Amino acid sequence: MSAKSFFKSTAFKCIVVLVSIVLVCSVFLTICNALFYVSDEERLDRALAELYAGESVTTELAPGAENLGDGLEVGRSVIVTARVVTSDNHAGDWLVQSRGLDGYQNGTVTCWVVINTENGAVTGVGAVSINSNEGQSYIGRITQEFLNGFSEEFTGEPYPDNLLSAGASYSSAAIRNSVNGALEYVKTSLQGSGEVQNG
Repeated sequence: MSAKSFFKSTAFKCIVVLVSIVLVCSVFLTICNALFYVSDEERLDRALAELYAGESVTTELAPGAENLGDGLEVGRSVIVTARVVTSDNHAGDWLVQSRGLDGYQNGTVTCWVVINTENGAVTGVGAVSINSNEGQSYIGRITQEFLNGFSEEFTGEPYPDNLLSAGASYSSAAIRNSVNGALEYVKTSLQGSGEVQNG
């Protein structure tokens, strides 16, 4: 087949059409990515607005959090990042992003967890917000009441295995593991920094 006949063939026309579709889709995806991209800083700001009911709060990376890398496994969770609140109105709060394990079909639920501290000791769970999940088909059944329960039922001890949400037991187990991991991480971090004098 000569070059001239190839350029007139159906095969060449198909190739041109496919290349055109790929180019148009690439341009479209690039534009969509630019329009809808959410930076890590914007995600953090959204989490803070939810956790602190729209109140303006500033944070900085928690001591030792720069060493988390791809995450630190703590109990049945993975600590993704940790920050401390620098605003006077909530100074002492830790904001921990923790991925709870053991969800439905070994999926995960990643939460932002506010841990309240005072005088180098954990004093409570301020708030819990779901950031994302992997494979949790019933995550929509998790209520705000269930999430508020972590603050209301704080005893200083890990939350027990029977703390589950009706209708979404696996997802709620992963959330509970996320909160327990965040608590353990903050307690260990405070002890390691010498801020806790009497355990």
